[in-house]
Amino acid sequence: MEIQDPSDRHDNRRDHVLRRPLHRAISESGTVDPEVLTEVVLRTLDEQKIIAYTPRDALAILTPAGRVFVIVAEHPDATLREISVALGVSESNVGRSVSNLVRSNVIARTKVNGRNTYRVNLDVLESHPDLRRYGQVLASLQGKVANLEQ
Repeated sequence: MEIQDPSDRHDNRRDHVLRRPLHRAISESGTVDPEVLTEVVLRTLDEQKIIAYTPRDALAILTPAGRVFVIVAEHPDATLREISVALGVSESNVGRSVSNLVRSNVIARTKVNGRNTYRVNLDVLESHPDLRRYGQVLASLQGKVANLEQ
């Protein structure tokens, strides 16, 4: 079966936003090996911020609560189910992490129309040692990248 080039489609208005990045990634992979194609698709979905994909052999830098925090900060209306799908972990693990984040006052949880919404407590972030350090690390890395680009 031949994959149609997205640029050949007549009506791109109704085309899915992922079609081009997936088509490009699969075309550039130059393989029909299902394992390789699966890896290419998962990495592309991660790059498009659809899921948070980490290969099994990769070192996890953030704790489970840290990964949940990042998703909640990006998507405050996300459900536990949506967060669990995005991270590839169970809903109960996400629930525990959310509860820990709420108990630590890092995020606030409120009900809106029967659904939980989350808000990052900026006051706590400024004084949280990990996040304070994280900001310093980011600033340092951005400075180094800027120097390399010059």
